[in-house]
Amino acid sequence: MATFPLMIVLGYQRTGTTVFGEFLNSHNMIFSLAEVFHHKYAASSAGELGYFSYIQSLPECASYVREPETRTELFSSYLSYLRGVTPRPILSIGVKYDSTHHLDGVWRDILLPPKMFRFLAETGGAIIHCVRSNVFLAELSLLRAFQTNQWHLPEDQSAEIKKVQINVGWLIHKINLHERRRNIFREYISHLNIPVMDVVYEQMFEVNSGAFSQEICLNLATFLGVDNTFWRQPRQKKISPANWRDAITNAREIEEVLRQKGLGVFLG
Repeated sequence: MATFPLMIVLGYQRTGTTVFGEFLNSHNMIFSLAEVFHHKYAASSAGELGYFSYIQSLPECASYVREPETRTELFSSYLSYLRGVTPRPILSIGVKYDSTHHLDGVWRDILLPPKMFRFLAETGGAIIHCVRSNVFLAELSLLRAFQTNQWHLPEDQSAEIKKVQINVGWLIHKINLHERRRNIFREYISHLNIPVMDVVYEQMFEVNSGAFSQEICLNLATFLGVDNTFWRQPRQKKISPANWRDAITNAREIEEVLRQKGLGVFLG
């Protein structure tokens, strides 16, 4: 049986990390929290479980910025705190690419893996890496979310399609940046002895029912060494329409530019 003291759900925005974290939490062996490093986490119903809410309550908080070594100690202390609030043996936290630096000092060699990854390797942790093959749709969803302020939709609410106009030049830049970031983090992970399970967004859900795929459930249960008793129905709905063109006012312009840039494969 695989036992990981800590599991990180890693990924970029709009790759399914949030809904997958909730999916993990449906198992009675897993205690899963969302983006614990997010600055808005303290405003949520589980705000006291956020990382920065925790360290601000400690006298050592003042040394957080000055002493990089203290950051690892505080993170270990934070994990112990989380384990004290749940009887579930597997702890999982969501970490976006842009939040992996919180155990590093002010200066870090960007060619070296973040200290958080080295911490995982040293303590026997694991990574679930959420990726999205169609980076165009991922970035389109992200830009729409920023404009509409619609990030997640509970299962009992209906999605309202809000049309937006997208800056095509910025979209192309974001697509290229997304692919580079994903490759960099894969490179980081490959240099460390960390068990990794890749979860591809396009394979995450059943086409007809929208439930988490049986293959994902089986692979995850095997990876973690637990029974396959996950609750397969997501607690959130997709906000983006089935056809992305229905939500974008300048869809034709986007199609033309993507084909010119050799990115037509993402259009579907």
